Parts: sequence; C-alpha cells; structure tokens
Amino acid sequence: DYVYLNFGKDNEEPIKAMTVADARKYIEEGQFGETDMLPKIKAAISYLEAVPSGKVIITSLNKTADAIDEKIGTIITK
Repeated sequence: DYVYLNFGKDNEEPIKAMTVADARKYIEEGQFGETDMLPKIKAAISYLEAVPSGKVIITSLNKTADAIDEKIGTIITK
C-alpha cells in the first residue's frame, strides 16, 4: 500500500510522504529494490523534475481510489 523503508525487515516502515531529495537519499542508501520499487521511484523523480508542481502517488493497484483521495499510498513531491 506504501513505499517502505527497510522493506521485509523487522524495522519495516511505511513512507507516507517524501520529497525528491528524500527519494534520492533513500536511493543512495539502497532502500529500493533494483527491479521492483527503484524504477517507480526513478520515474517519479523524472516526472517531478519535468513538472515541479506535480505529485506522484505510489500504492497498490487495488487501492487506487483511496490513493486519489490521499487516504493511502506514498505521496512524492518536489
């Protein structure tokens, strides 16, 4: 439902909101899986660099309606 820090570990923690700067820091820390979450985060960064006033929400496909209402999902902004 969210992007997570320490995914799959005992100290797993959902990220409810982050900035592009936060995302870059987490990438440097190796927080995102190379083949699953990292491409989504990089796409979000690219989009927000092109549309600084935009917003990206990452969540599960079946949670889309709640994500649009910002009830769930990780919100990424510039």
